Amino acid sequence: ALVVWGLVNLFYLRLHFWLGGSMVFSTAVLYYLSALVSWKINLALFLIGWAAQLAGHKFYEHKSPAFLKNFVHILIGPIFIQNYLLRMDLD
Repeated sequence: ALVVWGLVNLFYLRLHFWLGGSMVFSTAVLYYLSALVSWKINLALFLIGWAAQLAGHKFYEHKSPAFLKNFVHILIGPIFIQNYLLRMDLD
């Protein structure tokens, strides 16, 4: 898992240094917090998150998730949300 985390964060850093750095920090904090609870709670949160995402796509956007056509979009979604939350100017 840490190897995948490292590779994904290298991808984020290549996209944008500061936004990618914020993703490294955010995902490290989330990884640490997930280590504090049982795997059952982590699994439940994961499943609830995916259910909410799929429900949002079906009932709100009325579109299928973009990563079904291009798997790289599964990596773009989190950094898109991070950018939205931080309101970073990427120019």
